[in-house]
Amino acid sequence: MIRQKRTEYDRQKKDIDKASAFLRKWQKVVQKRLTGDDFALAEKSREIRIESYAEMRKKKVKINGGLFAGQYLADVLEADLMELPDTGKEAA
Repeated sequence: MIRQKRTEYDRQKKDIDKASAFLRKWQKVVQKRLTGDDFALAEKSREIRIESYAEMRKKKVKINGGLFAGQYLADVLEADLMELPDTGKEAA
């Protein structure tokens, strides 16, 4: 999964749609190589991330400066996450 798709100072260039399309294709290629253990770790990571977002929202953690000043950190992070849906693939 792609964790960040921004450049310096949290900016995105005009080519972000083209870059995102490439990154999604690349993720699908990599996903085919994952083992059952990899999928288990990814699921655990997803669970922890969801808990972290909930905690940030509960504490009303906001971004203090830059392009996203005043926005909730969890909302910005979640919007940028490029997570592929689980394919249900289980390693043998």
